[in-house]
Amino acid sequence: MQTIKTGIVVALLLAVCYGAFVALNAPEPQLPAELEEWANDGQLDRLMDIEIPTQSGSGGLNTSLSPASNVSFPSVSLPTMSPVAALPEATLPDLPTYDLPRTPGGTVSPPTALVGTTTKSVDYAAMGPAIKLPPSLGSADSGGSTSLVLDAVTKTNPTKSASLAGEYPAIPLVAATEKVLAAPAGNATAAQPPLPPFSVAREQALKQANDGDLKGALVALTAYYNSPELPHSEYTDLLEILDALAREVIYSRRHLVATAYVATAGETIASVASKHHITPELLSSINQLQTANVLIQDQQIKVLDGPFRGEVDLARGELTVFLRDMYAGRFPISVGADPAPRSGHFEVADKLRDRSYYGTGNKVIAADDPKNPYGGYWIDLGHDMCLHGSAEMVTTDLKTAGCISLAPIDAADVYSMLIQGSQIDIRN
Repeated sequence: MQTIKTGIVVALLLAVCYGAFVALNAPEPQLPAELEEWANDGQLDRLMDIEIPTQSGSGGLNTSLSPASNVSFPSVSLPTMSPVAALPEATLPDLPTYDLPRTPGGTVSPPTALVGTTTKSVDYAAMGPAIKLPPSLGSADSGGSTSLVLDAVTKTNPTKSASLAGEYPAIPLVAATEKVLAAPAGNATAAQPPLPPFSVAREQALKQANDGDLKGALVALTAYYNSPELPHSEYTDLLEILDALAREVIYSRRHLVATAYVATAGETIASVASKHHITPELLSSINQLQTANVLIQDQQIKVLDGPFRGEVDLARGELTVFLRDMYAGRFPISVGADPAPRSGHFEVADKLRDRSYYGTGNKVIAADDPKNPYGGYWIDLGHDMCLHGSAEMVTTDLKTAGCISLAPIDAADVYSMLIQGSQIDIRN
């Protein structure tokens, strides 16, 4: 047994000795030609000089590499980023929200409390057309139904009965009170009997409307428009009813003011409009006529017997338009100082589209300039007074330019309603 163990050990020693002999006498392996050339250039030595990062004593990886001095790395310069400037916070003008039915131009002006309050000026340029709502000129025929009107006028809003002192902006009062033109003698009327309470008149008017007499209801309630006795809750209710009735009576295609007009051979939109003292633009808009001026013989159209007249209330910042004894809409205004409007009785002397502005100090602004304070519509009232649109681009030096300005869409509507000779009263 001992002899077998000794033989195994001797065999293992011989195998180890033979392996060592082969390893020591084996030829040196040859590198491929490409690697041998690369190694002879010293690249291998430089590669071997790179230090491998070691772990720090805290257990984390030490990421601070120390490249060998003979290894060069290109320097990269990153662009310097400028900090982004904070955007200015957008500011919107404080505008009240209205839910009243719309009349011409779809604009509603804020009713001012009928009691003495401290007012502040309004920056109309900032207001612009921001409170515009869909226009109603040329609205579709409602098919003879009064339900749309009654639905709008019988729903009052009791939450708006609080005093409005200081709530709405108002135009600064103008000191001048010169009476420019004497009112026509025919306008003088005898003392009228006192009006019944508004609550009674309201119920009677709604009954008239229910019975189909919308025009009679509009005439009856128009008498209360400038009544100083109305509290604000009743005044707001009155405006809602007037807006709804005027939109239906005057600006729809229904023949509620007069019977349908039957065109004769050769008549045009312009000739019929001139005969009834309204503008061709308004006649076309109400009847939804195309741009063609010629009417077809026996064609039935709606006509209105004008002219329209206007009342400008500088304290309330509002232009109200009437068709004879009927309320026909209202528009917010802004007043300028070149020239400043003054109270008095005026009439439309001329109308122009795209008129150049001629201001103080020989300042002239071309008609197509976006800074033109007239904004494309100019209605001359004589005696340096005028109604006009507003500039597309307001600049500091022209902030108070102009006389009595309207928002662009309102100016277009008023321009289409007033004719040469229309009466305009301006009061403080």
